[in-house]
Amino acid sequence: MRKDIVIAALLLAASGMAQAEVYKWVDANGRVVFSDQPPPGKKVDKVKVYPGGAQLPRQAASAPADAAAGQSAGGLDADVKALNERIERHNRDVKAQNCKTAQANLAALDRPGSKAGREDMLKRAREEVQIWCGK
Repeated sequence: MRKDIVIAALLLAASGMAQAEVYKWVDANGRVVFSDQPPPGKKVDKVKVYPGGAQLPRQAASAPADAAAGQSAGGLDADVKALNERIERHNRDVKAQNCKTAQANLAALDRPGSKAGREDMLKRAREEVQIWCGK
C-alpha cells in the first residue's frame, strides 16, 4: 500500500511538471490507481495537476472510488495506530535500557574511596536514575 502511495505521489509530482493529464480509477482489488493512460472500459476521473501540488478533479468521483477511498483511509488509520504502538514499545525499551545504564553508572560511582569531583558525578547519576527509572 505504501508503494502505491509513493508511486502515486511521484507520478503526480512528475505530471505536474510536464503538465500531462492524469487519470484516477479504482482497480479490481479496490486500490486507487493514477496513470497518464486511462484503462479501456473503466470509468475514470481526470485529475488536474497544478505546479503547486493542489489537485482538482474534473469529474465527480464514482461511488466505487468513494468506497475505496474510505477503505484506504481506514487502512491508513490502522497503519498509523500500528506504527504508534511500535514507537511506544521502542520508547519503553529505550527507557528500560537507559534505566539499567543509569543504575550501573550510579553503582560504579557509589563505591567507597572518594575522588575529586565524584560528588557532582554522583548527583548527576542519581538524577539520571530518577529520570529513567522514576526512582
